[in-house]
Amino acid sequence: MRFNYQPPVSKVLAYGVVKPRKQPSPKHWPDYVGELGLTEEHVPELIRLALDRECQKVPSQWVEVYGQVHGWRSLGQLKSLAAAEPLLTLLGDEGDDWVTDEIPYVYGMIGAAAIPALAGYLGKSSKPSWGRMTTISCLRAIAEANPEAQSDCIAAMVNQLNDARRNAPEINGLLIAELVELKAVDMAGAIEQAYATGNVDELMAGTWASIQVDLGLKVRSDFSEADFQPKIPPELAEIQRLGRMSAELSDDVGDAPMSLSDALMATPEQASEPGKGAGKGFSSNGFGGAKKSGKKKKKK
Repeated sequence: MRFNYQPPVSKVLAYGVVKPRKQPSPKHWPDYVGELGLTEEHVPELIRLALDRECQKVPSQWVEVYGQVHGWRSLGQLKSLAAAEPLLTLLGDEGDDWVTDEIPYVYGMIGAAAIPALAGYLGKSSKPSWGRMTTISCLRAIAEANPEAQSDCIAAMVNQLNDARRNAPEINGLLIAELVELKAVDMAGAIEQAYATGNVDELMAGTWASIQVDLGLKVRSDFSEADFQPKIPPELAEIQRLGRMSAELSDDVGDAPMSLSDALMATPEQASEPGKGAGKGFSSNGFGGAKKSGKKKKKK
């Protein structure tokens, strides 16, 4: 397969192997701009590389399989606002951990000017939930990398949370989880109204009681322990019930219980423990945990 890129972007394409990290961070990225002499004039071709899914089709031992990763990292280092809209097309790649891990950092480097593009994508119910959840993590990344933009990022999240009745429960759950991470105490009213709709994924966000404690509005002793037990979605509760029945049946016949994932078998009490639920039952990408745990796709 031939890739039609000119130097220095051709050098970005073939820069080398990227080793996955449990906690990805731009501080571990090469200095593409300084090493390769990248400038604004190279942005159009770098955008083409960042979106080039042909890189995913080459044999895994070829360094070009990492071309997209090097491409979007370069755009982030260039703080390229021109890339803000095009990179959104990557967000629908469900299960691509490279995107979920690194694209929030890229937007954090681009900065406040990318907020309208992200808010626009987040507000479109026609977009895949996976991609919309990644935009929430991108907004948090911008807020953390650019403190002067934090209020605008929070405003974009709350604007979407105000539509809680029509949002998917997991969208509301992640919005709340990220607002808590940003210590958006002033937005407690909007968060409470979202919970009042009954349409919040409490396994991702925690209960309203836990949110009040996390925001410093109340202390744990103000509540009963039952107030911290998240509601289990009906479909998950049914899977748990069937899993328990299967385990009991296996015990009756002397076989080992059937193995199901911890997430499906977790009791409400387990789901409310630290590190479980509230975006906490997902592996961390440094942001709100929109990324499900698993190996990185394709690039190994």
